[in-house]
Amino acid sequence: MTAYTYDDIKAKVLEGQSLDSDNLNESDLKVYSKILNYLDKHAGSNFYYIYDTYYVDTTNSHVVKVVLKDYYDNFLSINEHLTSKGTAASGNESIITLTYDKELNSGYEPFLMARNWFSELKSEFENDFSDCHMNSFYIQLDYRCQIP
Repeated sequence: MTAYTYDDIKAKVLEGQSLDSDNLNESDLKVYSKILNYLDKHAGSNFYYIYDTYYVDTTNSHVVKVVLKDYYDNFLSINEHLTSKGTAASGNESIITLTYDKELNSGYEPFLMARNWFSELKSEFENDFSDCHMNSFYIQLDYRCQIP
């Protein structure tokens, strides 16, 4: 298991984001290392950016939010959309949350399952309605088409 340091974590932080070094003591780093090692094993150590890390007192949980590099363009696009609507960027559906209290709870697998499911749905939809395009990151049709 890789023991992540503050500098290791900071090097993975998404451009434009920052970490609160006061919330990354030795005890926190051990927990974040567990979370990041899990993600390294399943997503690959160079395939994600860290969006945020923090500790939740009420649930005694450490939280790591990441954006997969494969979805970085979607992340930027959604941020632009959310900003134009005056909505908080933290509502961006490209952000994956992993938490650790007594055990690891990963949003990585459900995110990929949803993306794979939507890819299949989109393919079927576009085969049946070739003049339309479907987008799932903000649920609406990009182009209104007549569906018989």
